[in-house]
Amino acid sequence: MNIFALIVLIIIGFVGAGLVIAGALLIRRFFSTDSRLLPRHFVISHSLIILTFMALAPTGIFYGPEPVDDIYGLYLLAPGIHLFWLGEQISWVCSPGLFKMFSNHEASMIGIVIIPGLTGLILGGIQWFLLGCLFQKLSKHSRRS
Repeated sequence: MNIFALIVLIIIGFVGAGLVIAGALLIRRFFSTDSRLLPRHFVISHSLIILTFMALAPTGIFYGPEPVDDIYGLYLLAPGIHLFWLGEQISWVCSPGLFKMFSNHEASMIGIVIIPGLTGLILGGIQWFLLGCLFQKLSKHSRRS
């Protein structure tokens, strides 16, 4: 793999994590009675970001030019590259059946947006809940010191 591409993917991962963390901080600030940053804040932030990305998909403004027009680039940010890859693999397996049951446009939207989005929503939510638990545990540990 090209070192430049690897660096770009790492930067994208940090930007995505920064979005989720910033969202969690805003949720804690404006909608929580607890002053601590809790795992649910991370999950809610992540879920809102993914659902927003899914809602914006029909606009078509976040698709790349050919030959990468079958990649919805926003999913590289929030669920992460690893979960986006997994969602794409699931889409690839489902693709023949989708194109038999739906029109080309509908099958493409399901395979490019819905399946990776739901994969990212569910597994990314679990991921951010566990990261939130780790953050909570580390912050409790640092307060004792």
